[in-house]
Amino acid sequence: MKIGMLALISVSLVSKIAYGALPPTAESLRHFKAIAESKAVYDAFGGSNYWIKSIVESEDGYLLKTDKCTLKVSVKEVPIPSKPAMVGKLPLEVTVGKLKCDK
Repeated sequence: MKIGMLALISVSLVSKIAYGALPPTAESLRHFKAIAESKAVYDAFGGSNYWIKSIVESEDGYLLKTDKCTLKVSVKEVPIPSKPAMVGKLPLEVTVGKLKCDK
């Protein structure tokens, strides 16, 4: 009986999707890395035309600032459907808004 119960609990735990939770500093650095490596961010700034001075977390994402422009960026985890369930960090997706520049 005990072995059967243990097997049932093990199967139940393994069948759940497990995500690797990172400490807040590590998770924010993972977001910054995704932003820095994003082709969409690079393209939104027109290639190498701007030097990003700061990345500031906002209520609904991040604000990237240059001397004259601001770009709103959101970063979210993308679930991966897999069987058996994958354990670990989920990939990040970066979405950029419209570049706003002073005239």
